[in-house]
Amino acid sequence: MHTKRPPTNEVTNRMLKGKDAQYSHLLLTSINVLVLKYENKWINTCIEGAIHLYKRKVIPSTCILVLNRKAPADFHLLIDKAVHGIEIFDRFIIIKIAHKKEIEVFGLWFYDKQSCAQAGSILTDQLALLEKSKELLNKCKGV
Repeated sequence: MHTKRPPTNEVTNRMLKGKDAQYSHLLLTSINVLVLKYENKWINTCIEGAIHLYKRKVIPSTCILVLNRKAPADFHLLIDKAVHGIEIFDRFIIIKIAHKKEIEVFGLWFYDKQSCAQAGSILTDQLALLEKSKELLNKCKGV
């Protein structure tokens, strides 16, 4: 007797729920991404693997997860008020994160150009929604 295997997206959903209890739904998955960190030059973080952009049930509501194929440590980044900016290039996305007076800079290098464009579009839209929410909250506080 053969057991029916669940569809790939169902397996991915279960895995993401296991990684983040607040997981809601998947926005994008891409096969291979390399995570770099900028410290006066680009440094390899030794994190490389499948990237998942997903929505969460709570705020911060958007997350980037790169499942590391090389070591147990994954790259996990919540898109919140600390994200200072996102820049998109050919196969590369730069994410700037403000921590008090310092800015941390990460780069996501995509093997697939189309996935980079899609991820960049999603991240830019999510950051714009976050900014719009901040503006609306400030207007409500001012009333």
